[in-house]
Amino acid sequence: VVPVVEGMTVWHGVKKTNQIGGKQITEYILKMLGQRGFNLYTYKEKEIATTIKETACKIALDYDRDINDESCYINYTFPDDVTNTTLDPLLIYAPEILFKPHLIGSPHEGLISMIQESLFSF
Repeated sequence: VVPVVEGMTVWHGVKKTNQIGGKQITEYILKMLGQRGFNLYTYKEKEIATTIKETACKIALDYDRDINDESCYINYTFPDDVTNTTLDPLLIYAPEILFKPHLIGSPHEGLISMIQESLFSF
């Protein structure tokens, strides 16, 4: 989180975490796919989870409402052009860990807490 006031960075308000980010989202997608019977082990297979993260995941404006919205469901065809699955709430669950790290058992603070701390620092 980098606060900017009148075009200038407020350095004492900068907050950074190496604990929650894209890698953790990819790992969470791999775990969720594994629970659905899609066990991806090789580097090339793990790239499928990265592709899902980068092309299909979305941040919910209203998590509780959007998690039940069927318009969030998409059919995903794996690169073999044979295997299909429906990516339902996975598309919202995965990026939600940025805001609620406890969903993956992480004790670290989420993005909202970091923003609040940054704003209250000046």
